[in-house]
Amino acid sequence: MKKILKKIFAYFGYEINKSNLNSIHINPIEFLPIKDNHDNFQLYKRALEKSKVEWSDNFFKQMSSFSLIQLIRYTLKKNEVYDFVECGCWQGSSSYIISQLISEYKKEINLHIFDSFEGMSKLKKEDEILIDKKDEIKINNTWSTDESFVKNEVLKDFNFCKIYKGWIPSAFKEVESKKFSFVHIDVVLYKPTLETIEFFFPKLVKVGVMCCESYNSSTFRGAKNAWDKYFKDKKYTFFFQNPVRGCFLIK
Repeated sequence: MKKILKKIFAYFGYEINKSNLNSIHINPIEFLPIKDNHDNFQLYKRALEKSKVEWSDNFFKQMSSFSLIQLIRYTLKKNEVYDFVECGCWQGSSSYIISQLISEYKKEINLHIFDSFEGMSKLKKEDEILIDKKDEIKINNTWSTDESFVKNEVLKDFNFCKIYKGWIPSAFKEVESKKFSFVHIDVVLYKPTLETIEFFFPKLVKVGVMCCESYNSSTFRGAKNAWDKYFKDKKYTFFFQNPVRGCFLIK
C-alpha cells in the first residue's frame, strides 16, 4: 500500500517522507536571489557546471556561495586592490567564481590557488571529526582531484590564476613578498587552516577580507578551532559568522 501511495503522489509531483520533529524544511524559492535568478546565483550555477559538480548543489552551499560573491564584489569595488588567495579549491568552482569577478571588474591582479589535489591531510585531535574511518576514506577519495582539469578546463580563460600544488604550507614561500586583499580558506581541517591564517593574515591589507568556509561545521570542527585559537588576541575591524556555516572578517 505504501508503494502504491508513493507512486500516486509522485505522479502529481509530490513526495512522501517520514516526519521528523527535529528536521527543518527550507524552501529555497523563499530566497529572492534564487526565485528571481539573480546574476550572482547564475554565476554560482555556471561555476558548478564548469567544474562538473552540479551533484553537490544544496541550499547551504547556495547561501555560502552567495555570501562569498558579495564579499568578492565588496573587495573588487575598491580603488586599490591587491592579489587574491584561495587555499583549497577542490574542483575549482569557487576559483571560477573569483576569477570571473576579477575579470568583470577588470582588475590587474593574480589569484593564487593552493591545493594538494590529494584529498585531506592527516587528522589532528583538534579536528574533533565526527565520521568513521570508512566515511573518511570516501570523503578523501571525493576530494582527490585533477590539477590539470582545474587548470586547463575550469580556469583556462584566466591567465592570472597561479596554481601551486602541494600540501599546505609547502608552497606559501612562493608568495612570501606579496600583499593580499582577499583570502578564501576552504581546507576543512585544523592544521592547514591554522597554517593558512598564520601566514596570510599578517599579509592581508587593511580592510582586506579573510573568510573560512568550514567555520561552525559540526562535521569538521577543526577549522573553527584553528580560527578561534589564532584570533582570540588579534585585532580586526569586523567579524561575522554566517547563519548557515562559514565566517569572514574585515581586517
